Amino acid sequence: MSQNGALRREVLQLYVDAAVAFIPMDLYAEYYIMNPEMLVDVSRQTMWEILNTFHIRNEDELRRDIAWTIAVGRRLEFARTCQQLSILSEAERNKFIEEAETAQDKHKRAVANYYLRRMPAGGIGAYDFSYAVFKCLGGRQLKCLSEDEMWGYIGSLANLMRSSYSNWYDYTMGFAVGFEYFSPEMSQTYLSADRQRLMRLLNLRKSPLLQIRL
Repeated sequence: MSQNGALRREVLQLYVDAAVAFIPMDLYAEYYIMNPEMLVDVSRQTMWEILNTFHIRNEDELRRDIAWTIAVGRRLEFARTCQQLSILSEAERNKFIEEAETAQDKHKRAVANYYLRRMPAGGIGAYDFSYAVFKCLGGRQLKCLSEDEMWGYIGSLANLMRSSYSNWYDYTMGFAVGFEYFSPEMSQTYLSADRQRLMRLLNLRKSPLLQIRL
């Protein structure tokens, strides 16, 4: 590996550590935030079980999912919902929410409406990017992705992170709203606690977010 290549990966590693810091959500979250490599230090079976929650069951589906996330991602759905809401009056927006065919759609419309015109330019892209980086790490751990493939994907994701957000505060907001938008089953108490955890990332003395600028 060339010196330039090694330096590039060293810098990309800082983006990896920052991106996956948003994922841990249990009582041990701060341990994983400070030791991001431990997030994928699990058995092959456990990693496949995690990937299955994203409907990824094999190597080809993993590659397609990562490539799709880079090109389109779940952020497009949120952007389209916001676009639909943005042309409606307040009364029309409330009606649009109430007329949703499923409880999940009603939840999504309500979340998008609540954050309408309050979102950073990158929308909920952070939600896409952080989980895609985690999938890249999982793919390497499972030997579904080569080292070069993983870093290639991560390079594209780091570029998206930098072009979509100007600072980690906006990135944090994008991730938090994305998580809320796609988590209709979560209680408001849980979501509130998770938002507090995410905001702590901006202030922890050794937070990975303070090691690299967007």
